[in-house]
Amino acid sequence: MAQPSESDMILILGLPRTGTQTLKAALEMLGHPPVYHMSEVPQNPSHYPMWSSLIDRKIKHPEVLLTAEDFDPMLKNYPGGSSDVPSAIFGLDLIHAYPKAKVLITERDEAAWVDSMRRTLIIGHMEALARREEGLKSGEFTELDEEKHKLRAGYHAWCWKDDFETHGPAYWRRYQREIREAAKASRAERDVLIFNPKDGWRPLCDFIGKPVPSDVDFPHEGNKAVWSQEAREALIAKNRDNENSSS
Repeated sequence: MAQPSESDMILILGLPRTGTQTLKAALEMLGHPPVYHMSEVPQNPSHYPMWSSLIDRKIKHPEVLLTAEDFDPMLKNYPGGSSDVPSAIFGLDLIHAYPKAKVLITERDEAAWVDSMRRTLIIGHMEALARREEGLKSGEFTELDEEKHKLRAGYHAWCWKDDFETHGPAYWRRYQREIREAAKASRAERDVLIFNPKDGWRPLCDFIGKPVPSDVDFPHEGNKAVWSQEAREALIAKNRDNENSSS
């Protein structure tokens, strides 16, 4: 089988709570190479300070675009691309860093996104801050815990100045505008898809040149849909066999 190249990468440039985990699952079920997602960071704890360092650089010098050299240490083992935070908050930088990669922009209603963020990431951040304070007092807050805190705090500071109610909706609108404009400007060099998870398999399969699964429903990971592990593994194996037979 041919080794994945930059053109196999899909930069899923959607903010959290827009189907980013769903897309990672769907792509990998279709036989696409592994996709980086926030869920991968705990398995690679050295990535916490790496991402925090990049956020610090953007806070200090927002006008300076990061390059593939900055992202490769985290993404090199994920040739299928990236999805969700922390990578997605560097959307413009990623478009610049990987000019041959496909771009997929997730859609969601702004009000629904704001409500979902309040009920998940924002309240989770507040609870994590309380746990950190308790952990520091008890001496049970580890170095790794602090690295996790730095990344989380940096993310909230960079995106909405740690005040989601005041700055979150405006950040959403700016992010959507800037990412779409940058993707549109680069359409001559790459494939671009505006995608809503409600659309299911068809547009995603057409985008990457895969047949639409006939026996498995489209995943909805963020909605906590219950999946049959057997069905998931069967589809992954099926697509892997197809890749091997065509190589």
